[in-house]
Amino acid sequence: MGTSGGETSSLARGGVPVFSIIVPVLNEERYLAGTLLSIERQDMDPSHYEVLVYDGGSSDRTREIMLEWTARFDNFFLHDNPGRLPAHARNLGLKAARGGTIAFVEGHCVLPPNYVRQALHILERTGADALGRPISLVIETDPAMQQAIGIARESVLCHDLDSPLYGKYEGYISATSSATVYRREVFDVLGGFDERYYVAEDVDFNQRFDDRGFRHYFSQALACQYHPRLTLGGLFRQMMNYGVGRVRFSRKRSGRIPWTNFIPLIVVGIVVLSMMSSLLTGSRLFTLPWSGYLCMVIGVGVWEACRRGKGTLAPLVAAAIVTTHFGLAAGQMKGLVEWTAHRR
Repeated sequence: MGTSGGETSSLARGGVPVFSIIVPVLNEERYLAGTLLSIERQDMDPSHYEVLVYDGGSSDRTREIMLEWTARFDNFFLHDNPGRLPAHARNLGLKAARGGTIAFVEGHCVLPPNYVRQALHILERTGADALGRPISLVIETDPAMQQAIGIARESVLCHDLDSPLYGKYEGYISATSSATVYRREVFDVLGGFDERYYVAEDVDFNQRFDDRGFRHYFSQALACQYHPRLTLGGLFRQMMNYGVGRVRFSRKRSGRIPWTNFIPLIVVGIVVLSMMSSLLTGSRLFTLPWSGYLCMVIGVGVWEACRRGKGTLAPLVAAAIVTTHFGLAAGQMKGLVEWTAHRR
């Protein structure tokens, strides 16, 4: 699929865009302009794709920035998201989207310039029902702390090893953790996103996608960049939300929660209890769990930072790994309390 006038004109029918990009946002003033710029610079005629941005009531300059873009470009549109959460924005976007192919993009994401064209080409070539892509969380122009958080998130201690998000995989795979581009027909069958989730609504939808037997293709050609959280506090809150989301997802899917979901909570619990026991008793035996954990975290932090040529970030990477684990554990604990209260 090329970019010549005759070839791209065959993509649109009756002036209706063939590709819809839905962007849920909330307080994204720091990165939104970069996201919109990467979308505007797609190597396709802008009449062939539309950009639907849903603002959940931002208190910063997000809305002002978006209004500037809608004034300049006819294919950019701003809408309100009274439900605030991404799941509600996604569902509103599905109702308004006119394209036969629908993609979801976060307000802190940077797309490659051929993203739309490549997505349409890969869907046509593979016959897949949805597409996924790898992401990079380490952006050279970001501050040191932010780069360290990105390195930590991509490390072996902070993501599911079965996930292809940070690897070089190419081919068909489960959609659960990575599908972001869909044929419209998928939503005709499955409906929209579950608005009870404030995170993991995409994981829930993609699991339903897999259960129904749809096919998902993961392509390196769609690789994107993501700006991670700016501070350790922001990372902790993000991971806490993920932890709650994991528990809610497991509750909905099976009514029970596999113990493997609680590995972060188990590890953090052992570390905290061993530290308290060693302080209270003075026994060296109790120092082994928490000191072993710290050695592992520091070792991985040094390794991950150095292999990227950023050795000076090693202490920050280690701190971000610990923050990720404790944030997930806190979220899982909150989710368990919520689940227990619900059962009672």
